[in-house]
Amino acid sequence: MADTIAATLAIPVLQSPHGLPGTPVSALTWLITAYALPVATGLTTAGRLADLAGPRLVLIAGLAVFTFGAAVTCLAPNLGWLLAARATQGLGAAAMIPASLALILVTLPASRTAAIGLWNAASGIGAAAMHAGGGWLADLLSWRALWLPQAVIGMTLLLGVTGLPTATSTSSASNATRWHRPDLAGLALLATVFLTATYALSQASRLPTAILVAALAASGLGLLATAWRSRHHPTPAIETGVYARPAFALAALVALLHGAMSIAMLTAIPMYLQHTLHRTPTGYGLAMAPMSIAMALTSIAVGRAGKHLRPGWMIYIGSVAVVACYLWVATALGPVPHLSAIWIPASIPLGAGMGAIATSLSAAATLSAGAGRYAAATGAVMTGRQLGGAFGLAGMAAVLQHPVLTGPAAGYTSVILGCLACAGLAGFCGLLLVRRAEPAATHPARSRPAQGPRSTGSVTAIPAFTQTPPPHPRAQTPAIPASSATSSAAARRALPDLTG
Repeated sequence: MADTIAATLAIPVLQSPHGLPGTPVSALTWLITAYALPVATGLTTAGRLADLAGPRLVLIAGLAVFTFGAAVTCLAPNLGWLLAARATQGLGAAAMIPASLALILVTLPASRTAAIGLWNAASGIGAAAMHAGGGWLADLLSWRALWLPQAVIGMTLLLGVTGLPTATSTSSASNATRWHRPDLAGLALLATVFLTATYALSQASRLPTAILVAALAASGLGLLATAWRSRHHPTPAIETGVYARPAFALAALVALLHGAMSIAMLTAIPMYLQHTLHRTPTGYGLAMAPMSIAMALTSIAVGRAGKHLRPGWMIYIGSVAVVACYLWVATALGPVPHLSAIWIPASIPLGAGMGAIATSLSAAATLSAGAGRYAAATGAVMTGRQLGGAFGLAGMAAVLQHPVLTGPAAGYTSVILGCLACAGLAGFCGLLLVRRAEPAATHPARSRPAQGPRSTGSVTAIPAFTQTPPPHPRAQTPAIPASSATSSAAARRALPDLTG
């Protein structure tokens, strides 16, 4: 998350004379899109590899690629190099995101919801640190310094990876499929689909209607073709199996909406604070910090309360808070000289709502996918979030150039209202999740964990769920005489507990 925040802070700086003056906003938004598209494309495959080969190995590989990309970003001489370096970071992040959460889940199996809350809180803490210090670095040095912390921290973490738990796998898949090559053709097709759709949306106001419709239709057909390939590949580009669960499909849709409204807002507000209120990078970075802090604290609180509240309710409550804050901001935007009258009162509850949604949708997705698919489920839902962010940025760039409203700050107000619509849809999906979202492990009548080896100090694989429960080792099912109600009751008491 800190890396995305660095990009949102860099866009206003790059528009200044000290950056890349004259570069249009639609081109600068690709600073985020170039990162988001590789993440969205590779998350599912990386998650599947983490489930099969072990999250530790995938996490180390992703961290190395991400750190290299951050270092190149700091040295990029022009926009082309900058976008290429950002894409490299995206490839590394695609491996890091699902592998890190999977490693946490297999390390802390007894408190998974709380662990998910801490995982999301770490993103909020990173965002708060970047908001608080990133603008100062940009003012003191240059926009390149925004990626200096990622490069330094990444190199430091690479030196300490030997201390990570040696988890080998979170899946019960056989060794024969463990090292199967990813579907490279499917990944290439999926990347083309995402790139085509994102570019078409970002240029919607310039492209002829026929070309726009054709591009979106081709993207839809390409997505269907990728899904068909994925059904027949052991390491697919799209994990189609998890989408068959209604709860997971709803969580993925919430992730798409959450990505669209959060990334568009995180990019538009700093631009507004600089261009309209004439804030420096340090000023608008500090103005965004309370929201990130609230997001981190709420993620921890929601994670701890996860045993008592369904994720659907928390998504709904968080969405209501976000809608209220977006209404506040949309009605207050304009040439107002006092920042406290516009952003500060709304940023804290907005961050709290965002944190509640992010933690709850991650919990709903991973817990509904079932054991053995934690990393794949994380990758799939984060794909939705990154893809939503790319679409949200494309829509933001188009709306800023051609606002749907009139009046002061018409473009920014139009963007905020679009984010409000996404938040409202996310809240509706949360209500649907209240009825449908139940972890796969809570259906003992249909499944039971297979017996596996006990842990011997390192993290062992979480057993997959089987259709037929094994015989109980301590009791045999007695015959129940039909003629005696008393003996029937006694026999029922003697039956082994197969429900766990």
